[in-house]
Amino acid sequence: MADRCKICQEEPWKYKCVKCYIKYCSLDCYKVHQKEECKKIEVAKQVETVVERVPEEMELDLEDVIVKATDLEKLSKTSSRGA
Repeated sequence: MADRCKICQEEPWKYKCVKCYIKYCSLDCYKVHQKEECKKIEVAKQVETVVERVPEEMELDLEDVIVKATDLEKLSKTSSRGA
């Protein structure tokens, strides 16, 4: 059985709110949801909490991840010499 619309609880959901990701089935349910307070702020707080829990040793420095084009050229020259 498909997940049901979180607004009417009757039809299968087809759409998600772009702010809070609640699942709804129709324009009518979307309008009902818009009249209520959207939970966007709560979702943002939850994401922030999860990010805060990431251990420091798991965080990556972007400079460690990004390979510069000049470094790639050096690697390709090195591997072509060995071939």
